Amino acid sequence: MSLSRRQFLTTTGATVAAAATTALFASSEDRDRYADAVLADQNLLAYWRMEDDLDDARGRAPGTAQGGVPRFVQRSGGQAVTLAQGQFLTMGPTPHLDVPISTIELFFQLTATPSKSHNPCIIAKRSTRDDCRFSVHVHRDVSHFVLWNGLYPVHVEPLDGPLGGSRSIAPGSGRR
Repeated sequence: MSLSRRQFLTTTGATVAAAATTALFASSEDRDRYADAVLADQNLLAYWRMEDDLDDARGRAPGTAQGGVPRFVQRSGGQAVTLAQGQFLTMGPTPHLDVPISTIELFFQLTATPSKSHNPCIIAKRSTRDDCRFSVHVHRDVSHFVLWNGLYPVHVEPLDGPLGGSRSIAPGSGRR
């Protein structure tokens, strides 16, 4: 099945919205069972746990930090990498991720309120703005996600309502 860019973004948006409502893992055993299940998938192309390193468990796309050294911190759902302003991670060339249909799953927490002129990017597959497979952003008002393919933005409300308000992902809320 071949999807247009707009269809791909709309389909991906539903997946992102569903993943945003997933509960955190309560114990290290839960996290390890989850990791084992993910790694057992023969179709898995890449998997970065972000626990003490930026390694891809499949060994194909190790991460590197740009703009400074990231810190690894303990969170209720396990370890996480935390980035300061101007820092980001890159996984280098990843042609093995250029597939027609894919699923992205991630847990995140914003640690600063976005500026009024910018939608922070959480994850992207691109080398330049014009060469963009996809990028996932949190809208600057922290109410929903914005998916971008270099041509069209698609605004996606999480299935359980806006991100903001009493369930905000703003600093200190604990939502990932």
